[in-house]
Amino acid sequence: MLDYIRYKARHNFLLDQKIREVRSFHEMDSHQLREYENKKFLKIFNQACKHSPFYKKYYADFGVNVKSIQSMDDMYLLPQIDRNMVRNFKKDILTGSAFYMFKGCTSGTSGSSLTVYRSFDSILTENAYIWNFRNMHGVHQGDKIVMLRGDLNRDQLSRFDKNSNILYLSSYNINKNNIYKYIKLLLDFNPKFISGYPSSLEILSNELCRININLNIPIAITSSETLYGFQREKIKNYIGADIYDWYGNAERTVAIEECPGGQYHFAPGYSINEVFDNHMLTTSLFNDSFPLIRYRVDDVIELSPFDKESAGSVKGPATAKIEKIHGREDDYIHLPDGTKIGRVSKVFKGVDDVLFAQVLQDHPDYIFINIVSDNPSFDNREVLKRMRLLVGDQVAIKLQMVTEDKIIKTGAGKYRMVINSLIKNRNHDKQ
Repeated sequence: MLDYIRYKARHNFLLDQKIREVRSFHEMDSHQLREYENKKFLKIFNQACKHSPFYKKYYADFGVNVKSIQSMDDMYLLPQIDRNMVRNFKKDILTGSAFYMFKGCTSGTSGSSLTVYRSFDSILTENAYIWNFRNMHGVHQGDKIVMLRGDLNRDQLSRFDKNSNILYLSSYNINKNNIYKYIKLLLDFNPKFISGYPSSLEILSNELCRININLNIPIAITSSETLYGFQREKIKNYIGADIYDWYGNAERTVAIEECPGGQYHFAPGYSINEVFDNHMLTTSLFNDSFPLIRYRVDDVIELSPFDKESAGSVKGPATAKIEKIHGREDDYIHLPDGTKIGRVSKVFKGVDDVLFAQVLQDHPDYIFINIVSDNPSFDNREVLKRMRLLVGDQVAIKLQMVTEDKIIKTGAGKYRMVINSLIKNRNHDKQ
């Protein structure tokens, strides 16, 4: 019954109307799209200035007001906001009562939990963008769908939702002992498309390769991680799918679509995006109840050479073509039975007081969790409980509170949630 209520809340005539609206954005020329974005931006900006306690004070302190901004071309006059500001002032950012809003949580790439608020209309709009993207690639409501993401833990291999015709498979149980169970579930269900993390689809492909079995699932949609070329090739070879990638964030301030021709581009009408060398400033155009204006996103977007020239110094149009998306690169936790556990960020999702979290593995029998917290009385029981659900009882878990300087970063200063030196150590031992 609960699945049915959730399904009808997300799939109804209102969604159909929104999908048509989103499709119309894709058909607009650059002038029409710019007019639409400018109108939406001014509406959101004006509402934030008038009704958000956070923006009223923040802009006043910075010396800007409603009259300072006449169009989206004046956005550079506004100060940026970042994750910590949203984390600390989330209720003040609201332009109305939180009672009518839905909460969304993300752990991000740093492990620091963040709560954002979403109106019903913003949830509907996000869902419309996702379904328009699926429609673009030949997937429609009612088609058989497999979700191979972080929806299920180690204690549950599969779950079928008949209302949405979705088969959920655990991405944390794929190994040589279970692979034939996955194959049977997939062959019996015979889905039109599979949605998953690139790492999960790669792990499934690796197991299929090991036993020399090929599937024939026509379409795959990936998200939440960097999709590498070698993964695309492997998934095509063993799952059989043409792959299309979607990039977004839980704050819903930016979305990037891969079109049928293989080119990435910003989703039109979704947001205004200012691209810099090492970050983006993003402004959502459809959640005026919880406006995020010039919100910093630290993933690095590389525009195609043409759009670098046409976008001016930093900002391109919403239809800007994208050469590459950098970031979101993680290792796996390796379990003794051969299972690889990726996307562990869900362990920290919604856990208060975590500033940074990092998982280290240099031994097959245990993992370390390093946590940076601003709460000296941080309760680690929820983190330990969630990690245990992912890894089962095969490895010991050692959690320790550390300072930020103990969080390991790459030479380029990039943060990775999981660092596994186990394989490197094995390779070194063989030399």
